[in-house]
Amino acid sequence: EGAGREIYDKIEGGIGPFAGYYMESQFPQGTGTEYGVDLNLGPFTLFGNQATSTQNVIPEADRGYFTNPNVDATSTTLGARGSGDVGIGTLSGGAERTNSSYQLPRSIGQESRTTAQDQRTMYNLGLSGGLYDIGGTLTDVRGVGTEYDLRGSYKWLDLPFNLPGN
Repeated sequence: EGAGREIYDKIEGGIGPFAGYYMESQFPQGTGTEYGVDLNLGPFTLFGNQATSTQNVIPEADRGYFTNPNVDATSTTLGARGSGDVGIGTLSGGAERTNSSYQLPRSIGQESRTTAQDQRTMYNLGLSGGLYDIGGTLTDVRGVGTEYDLRGSYKWLDLPFNLPGN
């Protein structure tokens, strides 16, 4: 819209238990690439992907003060997910770790670009059936802390007070 146009080119395919993709993107402030693979082992899938991007975040009027006005980011994720029938519903869950690194803009007079790193580990577990869905996610950000997210729903087949519907 007003900020410009985004273009994504993606190729994906698979053979046997292997699947993969490669994607390039262009957007008004920069470019990016991403690729990933999945290995399906029946009830479990192992996966991994890597994404890189370059974004120019400095306003045009201030770019003269920088030898490099870009933020370069790289993110790598490895994990596993799976699901299976446990009699009372479907149990699903997974775990993944994402390592990210960033190189920030370099202003004139700076010897090198400032870098930052981030590591996130996420675990999720859920149980769903015909009338219910419960689950939770635990996300740990190294050096920052842990965040918990719980969710749940239950479907009544006949609403109270003689209301129609579910």
